[in-house]
Amino acid sequence: MLVYINKENKRKILKNTINTFYKVFTAKFNQEKTEILLIGLSKYKRYIEEKRQIVEQKTPISNKIKIIKNRKTLKILESYIGNKTKKLTQ
Repeated sequence: MLVYINKENKRKILKNTINTFYKVFTAKFNQEKTEILLIGLSKYKRYIEEKRQIVEQKTPISNKIKIIKNRKTLKILESYIGNKTKKLTQ
C-alpha cells in the first residue's frame, strides 16, 4: 500500500484508514516492513528524521518503522524511488 500525506494530515486518520483497509481485506499491518519516504523541505525532513515525530504531532513515530534517508531508495512495485539518489540502470 502506498499512501501520501502532508503535514496537515493527522496520523490518527491515516492509522484508522490503514486499519480499515486491512480489516476489509483481512490482512495484518506489519510495522516491521513499514517504510516512510519523506518528501518536502530538507529542514522539515531532517526534523522528522532526528525527532521521529511530525512537527504538529506529539506521538513519536515507532522505532519499528523505517524512515528512508537521502540517497537511499524505497522499492515499490519493482520501482526504486528516493531523494538525492543516483539514476539506476538495468
